[in-house]
Amino acid sequence: MLIELDSDNRTSLRSLFDGYPCLHGVVAAVIEGGMGRIFADARTEPQVARAVLDFHLLAGEPHHANASLLFRQLQPGNTVVAPTPAWRQLVAANYPNALTVYRREAFQAEQFDTDRLRGFRRARCRAGLNCVKCARKR
Repeated sequence: MLIELDSDNRTSLRSLFDGYPCLHGVVAAVIEGGMGRIFADARTEPQVARAVLDFHLLAGEPHHANASLLFRQLQPGNTVVAPTPAWRQLVAANYPNALTVYRREAFQAEQFDTDRLRGFRRARCRAGLNCVKCARKR
């Protein structure tokens, strides 16, 4: 069974999304709790996870027994990002003759520095600005 992790309990997912190709900013925002919903097979030591934004990001070990759980909530027309050849094979196996492949150009930036971004946030708060975390209403 997959569980949804709230925005304050996503740090255990960091290792699953480490090295995610070309979407560092999106992945950082999801892990930090600022964007999207995320489902995993466990709270503390997850093996697989799916981030849900306008598209779905698969992460973790595609050969793990729980990887098939990630596909149960997908609907026809969903866009799925499969980060590795093994994930692409698993998606294709779950949806034979139902995939449309969209090629994207990947632009690789320097290392995404989340500590620097947190520093900007702290500096703004010290400057007298009111910094609050926005919660998304459901």
